[in-house]
Amino acid sequence: MRVVYLTAGSTVHDRRFAAAWAAHGHEVLYVRFASDAQLPPGFLPAGVREVSLGAVAAPADATALESLVPACAELFAREAVEFVHAGPLPSGAWLAARAGAPRLAAMSWGSDVLLEAELDADAAARITETIAAADLAVCDCEHTAGVLARRHGADRSSTVVFPWGVDLGRYPAEERFEHPWIDDPQAVVVASFRTHEPVYGVATAVAGFLGAAAEVPSLRLVLGGSGSLTPQLREFVADSGLGSRVHFVGALSHGQIPALLGCSDIYLSASVSDGTSISLLEAMASELPCVVTDIPCNREWVSEGEGGRLAPAGDSAGFAAALAELAPDCSTRARMGARNRMVVQERADWPAEVKKLFSAVDAVIEYKGEVS
Repeated sequence: MRVVYLTAGSTVHDRRFAAAWAAHGHEVLYVRFASDAQLPPGFLPAGVREVSLGAVAAPADATALESLVPACAELFAREAVEFVHAGPLPSGAWLAARAGAPRLAAMSWGSDVLLEAELDADAAARITETIAAADLAVCDCEHTAGVLARRHGADRSSTVVFPWGVDLGRYPAEERFEHPWIDDPQAVVVASFRTHEPVYGVATAVAGFLGAAAEVPSLRLVLGGSGSLTPQLREFVADSGLGSRVHFVGALSHGQIPALLGCSDIYLSASVSDGTSISLLEAMASELPCVVTDIPCNREWVSEGEGGRLAPAGDSAGFAAALAELAPDCSTRARMGARNRMVVQERADWPAEVKKLFSAVDAVIEYKGEVS
């Protein structure tokens, strides 16, 4: 079957989905609507070719997206496309629906449903329109599936829920890596590497760490990521008097993350909104206890005392207390970490989980027939 994978750009998640379609035996066309920059060398997996659509500078703007509808419809017809996998819902999937996708799996990227639709009524309306046109709705956690059903009319029987899991072989939890930034072998290393933007609550995470570090001298923070808040975060840390405890390491490549997690002791994220966070799953696969925000999708993976600790969004004191309690308690950290690895093995193994998508696609084709 000839499949279009329609997306905004070129993330590691995009590559994994395109590769999975190809591995499932389909001919895959990789199409971007928000970037026409050259793809990184070696980005396209075997069996996947890029087809140019054109790009809009404001992919969240309906008028800009509408301008791509004729080209997108022409692409579907010219290439004899039989199935389209597209997201996010109010942009890429909406574009595919407007262009008359012959069969459509409309995929949420989490924040489109949980954040964007809450702030933008037009985006919410486009999600509802897209869900009505789609053969399948795809999302990464039960909470998002529930929101799609309650607010956007999604039929739970045609909603596919699975985490964008981890390749467990990349996370040999029994292996420890030499820490590239911290020399003290007695240090309790906290890893946090969310993008430095407000939605990810990095300021709360840093403030929580500094509060804990004032009580627990062995604590160190390796802070990955970058973004618009990076200068403020650096200034905040410098003014705290605990600057030597925080190591800013910049944006990390997908290949660097296992090494960081493998030499860390606790994972920290204070994001105010998340679907199933891949960073969280990566930390769990690395046998780390996780201190994360008390929000619905996180609670599908970690509960208070089971796998980690939870703190309310924006509550730096709550994060500080959780870190301060976990840091000296090696046995609890080990117990939580072992539980987390087991959970990921059972529920978030990427090769096993992505099969749920293809089982649903096969059911659509069997029920509705192939596109003639």
